[in-house]
Amino acid sequence: MALGKHFVKFGARLRENRDENFETANFNGVFSFGTRQTPAPSASCPGVSVQLSGIQAYQAVGDGFGNGQSIQTLIACGFGPTNYSVSASPVGNPTVRVSWFDAGLYAQDDWRVRPNLTVSYGLRFETQNNIPDHADFAPRLGVAWGIGGTPKNPPKTVLRAGFGMFMTGSAMTWWRSSSASTDTSSSSSS
Repeated sequence: MALGKHFVKFGARLRENRDENFETANFNGVFSFGTRQTPAPSASCPGVSVQLSGIQAYQAVGDGFGNGQSIQTLIACGFGPTNYSVSASPVGNPTVRVSWFDAGLYAQDDWRVRPNLTVSYGLRFETQNNIPDHADFAPRLGVAWGIGGTPKNPPKTVLRAGFGMFMTGSAMTWWRSSSASTDTSSSSSS
């Protein structure tokens, strides 16, 4: 909207975002396989005592299950996880639904001080739900000076300077991880 030497702009942005994520990884427990020395051979654990990497121990567990061995036998033979936590009855929901709403309002004035000098200034207001700080003000200031030129010929060089504060909303991933929970009881084998 033109008002003499001023050109005023104003506007708004309203936005709603939704996300649903179903993630069952580690929901019932976590098994870790580290490097270890297998125990000395016995009737239930044939073979030789060797140093195993974590991936070799994990592969031995898969092979053992494929051959019908129980997890207790595999652990006794040194192939089980070095650390694990199991949730007998998971609590929570692996489905996470997140939604948020944000809004931005702004007003800006481009003031033509002289034919070759324009000063721009404005203010933006941002707000978003699901965060403690619901109000952010972001000022803007800019200057454009046309060097040289005449009333009949526009300047060939324009020097511009500006300052502004810009806000970004919170990422949805921050809320996803805090929405699902499990009840675990930890155990450890060595």
